[in-house]
Amino acid sequence: MRPLVRAIYYTTNGATPTTASTKYTGPVVVGASETLRAIAVASGLNNSPVASATYTINAGTGAGPTAVPTFAPAGGTYMSSQSVTITDATAGATIYYTTNGTTPTTASTVYTGPISVTTSETLEAIAVGSGLTASAVVSAAYTIVPPTTATPTFTPGAGTYTASQSVAINDATAGAKIYYTTNGTVPTTESAVYAGPISVAASETLEAIAVAPGQTASKVATAAYTINTGSPPPLAAVNDPNGFPTATDFSLAGGATVTGAALQLTDGGNNEARAVWYLTPLNIQSFATDFEFQITPGTANASDGMTFTIQTWGLPHVAESAARSGIRVSSRVLR
Repeated sequence: MRPLVRAIYYTTNGATPTTASTKYTGPVVVGASETLRAIAVASGLNNSPVASATYTINAGTGAGPTAVPTFAPAGGTYMSSQSVTITDATAGATIYYTTNGTTPTTASTVYTGPISVTTSETLEAIAVGSGLTASAVVSAAYTIVPPTTATPTFTPGAGTYTASQSVAINDATAGAKIYYTTNGTVPTTESAVYAGPISVAASETLEAIAVAPGQTASKVATAAYTINTGSPPPLAAVNDPNGFPTATDFSLAGGATVTGAALQLTDGGNNEARAVWYLTPLNIQSFATDFEFQITPGTANASDGMTFTIQTWGLPHVAESAARSGIRVSSRVLR
């Protein structure tokens, strides 16, 4: 004999029903998605196990949602522009999409064909089928990173040369345009456009970039050229307050010597004509003297003197006439 059910108790909020829960008195109206749970209670018996039933209500249709759209190619990082297609598995579904980060609705742009993605952006889309609810929103983020143009190269390369150089600039990227400077500024697309070899007649630094269509600018290429035509560079200053340790910087004429860190032009004899010339050109912008020297007359009526000569031509063949007595220069300043 079946036990007589005394009562049924139920819940609609997911809680476990007890005899304190709502007592079932007739059909329960399920107007939205929810889960019903119930127990039965009979006299002289233990309560029944909990029964559970989940209901999903798609309001207004009685049918499920439209399938979620898909993107091809999928979102990701690409080196060039992409042509993105959006498809949906629900036959006849209309696809709506946005590209500005807003959530698409049925008021958004209707998809009619591939979307050109030329810069980094995010596509979002929904699909709505006839008699169905809208799909969930789906998105795809595209990062467009164009390739970088190859760095230009210089021929001949940077270095020290004894004559003017004709420098060519090349780039490995087809169709790249080269921009360059010669004044130490960083080149941009507003700089001089390279059209042929550059004549480098004096020491200078060339800098260049290259830009190809659809690519970002290359790194800056730099080449420093030193043009040395054979003559040693002029000295900026001459200053030997402690004397002259060697004679390697001088041309000693007529028997002049460097003795004890001093220039000795005569040694006490008569009619001596000796001179000292610097081997390296001097860049003389001003002239000042600060000398210590010793004069020892050879005879009672001897005359002594010293001559400083500045010239732009080479060393003389004959030393200028100098003092007959001992004149020793122990320090001097030429600026």
